[in-house]
Amino acid sequence: MNKALTFLAALAATGLLLPAAGLAKTGGWAVLDDGGTLVKGSNVKSTKSLGTGEYQVKFNDSIKKCAVVATAGSHKSGTKGPSSVTFWSRLSSKNNKTIEVFVYDNDSQQLISTGFSVMVSC
Repeated sequence: MNKALTFLAALAATGLLLPAAGLAKTGGWAVLDDGGTLVKGSNVKSTKSLGTGEYQVKFNDSIKKCAVVATAGSHKSGTKGPSSVTFWSRLSSKNNKTIEVFVYDNDSQQLISTGFSVMVSC
């Protein structure tokens, strides 16, 4: 996980990063392994792999009007990930709580299964 995402996740976990008054708590973050298993996260209902390089992350609250950022990399220190990865995501449910994340290796030009982190900010 990159340093900025690690910092934001740690800050969110302390409760110091609070939503504006009157807004419902939304957003969250997740660290997944290459099999789609949740390693750690906040406000995450469930995660799973949908196939090679395709993952589903369900949050507890709507994320319809939120920004999604993802980064490749294993949660295990010393593990080398792909050098160049493209992420894209889409809302995939009527209740706006689920995203699908696709991990594409630019070098091999194929979807790949790898650990990653995703953060949703609302």
